[in-house]
Amino acid sequence: MKQSHISKKSSPRDVCREESTESRKLTDNFVLHTHERLTNCEISENLDSNIKYFEHDICGKTSNDRNNLNSGLLIHKNEKPFICNVCGQNFLYKSNLKTHFLIHTGEKCYVCEVCSKAFFDSCNLKSHLLIHMTEKPHVCEICNKAFTRKNALKYHLLTHTKEKPHVCDICSKAFALTKVLKSHLLTHTKEKPHICEICSKEFTKSCNLKSHMLTHTKEKPY
Repeated sequence: MKQSHISKKSSPRDVCREESTESRKLTDNFVLHTHERLTNCEISENLDSNIKYFEHDICGKTSNDRNNLNSGLLIHKNEKPFICNVCGQNFLYKSNLKTHFLIHTGEKCYVCEVCSKAFFDSCNLKSHLLIHMTEKPHVCEICNKAFTRKNALKYHLLTHTKEKPHVCDICSKAFALTKVLKSHLLTHTKEKPHICEICSKEFTKSCNLKSHMLTHTKEKPY
């Protein structure tokens, strides 16, 4: 892999007026106009005033990241250095081998929160989740209201039973949901974790912050 440099003395803007906030893009544009190979530049003694590039030995692709070119070199040579010690299958990347190995161990790390079905990789889980987008399999036996997630049905049932299992240690007030209890506890600690990014005003509850934000956007909620 060859190393080359581009001197900042030859500005890409001398060729055309194309602008970019990234020097890398301007440099690539400059090469298109001049049709020059970056390897023709001499290495400057002042490294701070140069951009270091590495050229791919096979296809001539250039990059200032040596690791990117190393990956490309494996593709050109058709090399797959990561080998499964169970079935002997080869992989270009270590992450691919890691995912493949789950097939042999039977481990399914990615679990659907709706139906608890498990998958070997995240891609399959994402595809599966599309099934549940409009599907609501969890139905309340009391009012027939349907929910996508089992936990949502569980919390809904508390509205029928009037059960409030979560009790405040300070004032003994009871709540149906844990998140509501946590929000209530802030009234005792005087903590206001929800802060407006515009005026820095603080709020105990996120809903109060959302209402406050409308004063900045001038939106009317109703």
